[in-house]
Amino acid sequence: MAGENITNPVLDLFPFQITIFKFIDEKDVFMEFYAKLFGNRLVKEISASEDNEETMIKKLKVSLEKRT
Repeated sequence: MAGENITNPVLDLFPFQITIFKFIDEKDVFMEFYAKLFGNRLVKEISASEDNEETMIKKLKVSLEKRT
């Protein structure tokens, strides 16, 4: 349908996930687990969307850069 506003429920959750990430003290531990799970999703090809993965990684990097 032309002009229809389609939302991505995964992308809608990113702001909440980033907010929670900001409150995690051990960000390096979180990043280790995230990287491991991300690698598993890539190898097994079970990621819902590579674009979503890329967007999340960029947002996490920006969040990390803001704290330094």
